[in-house]
Amino acid sequence: MKLLMQRPLRLHMMLRVVVVLLITLTILWLTASSWLSALGYWLIIDDEPRPADAIAVLGTTPERATYGIRLYQQQLGREYWHTGDGSVSRPHVFHAQDAAQLAREQGIPEAAIHLLPSRSTWQDGQSIARLARERHADSIIVVTDWYHSRRAMCVIRQQLEGTGIDVFYAIPPLTDYRPDNWWRFSRLRRAVPDEYGKLVFYALRYGLQIWRC
Repeated sequence: MKLLMQRPLRLHMMLRVVVVLLITLTILWLTASSWLSALGYWLIIDDEPRPADAIAVLGTTPERATYGIRLYQQQLGREYWHTGDGSVSRPHVFHAQDAAQLAREQGIPEAAIHLLPSRSTWQDGQSIARLARERHADSIIVVTDWYHSRRAMCVIRQQLEGTGIDVFYAIPPLTDYRPDNWWRFSRLRRAVPDEYGKLVFYALRYGLQIWRC
């Protein structure tokens, strides 16, 4: 008798769980554009480029390099720095040496170009902090993609903590890949969740204070 009574109760509980899950999934689906946009916008450091001693372009993408060069041409920086030098060479991939060549072609003097060794965002920050001290820089403009900006700025500011060096962020012009539609593009469907995972890893591994950047 007890088994016969328990079976309907279990079925009833399972049905309630299924209904709650369906309601939750429906709400998430109906409000997806709002909370997905919020996830995208939280990754952006809200800042404006202003005149600085150096423009530091992170990583090896032509879009970042082109925007960094444009900022230099607008006289927002006296030197052009590019991280990622010495990273593993792969064919058909834009490298730091390519960025230096592009900068020279666009009229940036050789003496103003500095390539910084790095293979990760953490090493980007280490190299930038080291060169900033060597060059006695007072301010730096950082160029990277919007979804990478929070982690990058957190890392660099942590590396420069106590130096008095100001660090500003310059977001390249947004095109199709925006914080309010990132989930529509396969590349960003990987990049944005991956960025959140890396933020957690950096917080645990390096004590990065991701809420204060």
